[in-house]
Amino acid sequence: MDINEYIESGVLEAYLTGTATEKEIQQLMFLKKNYPQIDIALSRIEMDLAQLSGISTPATGQKIEDDLKELTKSKHTRIVKLKVHTKESESTEEQTAGKSIQFIEIEDTSKYMRVKKTWKWRIIGILILMALLLGLIIYFYLENQQMKEQLENHAFY
Repeated sequence: MDINEYIESGVLEAYLTGTATEKEIQQLMFLKKNYPQIDIALSRIEMDLAQLSGISTPATGQKIEDDLKELTKSKHTRIVKLKVHTKESESTEEQTAGKSIQFIEIEDTSKYMRVKKTWKWRIIGILILMALLLGLIIYFYLENQQMKEQLENHAFY
């Protein structure tokens, strides 16, 4: 089997787009271990597909990281701690493709809870309604007490 023919056959593209059969995937993984040209061709095709689809490439990720570092150095930017965790996948296909999943935890240093403006007005409205309700309860309680006193006073006459 000629490796260049295999590379140009379209199996690599089918693998990267997810349309390859199980047999083609197994054959590709076997050949990838034995021939480094296939691994190079896979990474080249992957980069080309990423550029065509607009997905960020590793260079774009580095640019974003540099921008974040520059923002944290700025005087007017609030500092937010970023923790990046990398989780290596257990899938053989993903490990051979050299992929890893990254999670970013954002820890805010502020001790105050943020509330959207609409919620602030809703909460203020609810508090006003509760104050009105409390006033009405007190008013009707006092009216009830006066009525009881008037009934007691009229009952003795």
